[in-house]
Amino acid sequence: MASTRPIPAPAAIPCSRPAATRKDARLAARWNWAWSPSWMLTSSVQATHLLGSPRHSPLVERPTNLTVSTAIAYRF
Repeated sequence: MASTRPIPAPAAIPCSRPAATRKDARLAARWNWAWSPSWMLTSSVQATHLLGSPRHSPLVERPTNLTVSTAIAYRF
């Protein structure tokens, strides 16, 4: 027969208690270059910093992240 007793959670794993607060702060910039009427290059950079309880979640590796992207677009 299987046991029906609950298994206690390990004490070493912290609990995250989300609250209704601001989750993050962001700073972003995007720019476009039109090479011709058909071709363009678009780039962006974004920095994000977690705030409050999400910052202390066990799933978070770094509270601050930087994202950079570039794309070439053809319009027809």
